[in-house]
Amino acid sequence: KAGEKKDPLAGFSRVDYIILTHGHFDHVGDSVALAKKTGARLVTNFELGTNMAKVLGFPSDQMGFDTLMNIGG
Repeated sequence: KAGEKKDPLAGFSRVDYIILTHGHFDHVGDSVALAKKTGARLVTNFELGTNMAKVLGFPSDQMGFDTLMNIGG
């Protein structure tokens, strides 16, 4: 319907991991809202993970240092 707002996350009910390679807005996007909706864990580098929690409010219980990510090699 015209003028009706659609929830962009409506189609996501199960997400296990959110994988972020860097913090550009077009990659980070709705990751915090998606994590809160689905309980998905964040996989990223230490610096971005820390900033996601402190600045954007990513749920800290959904991130940890038990999942490693090797970027570029």
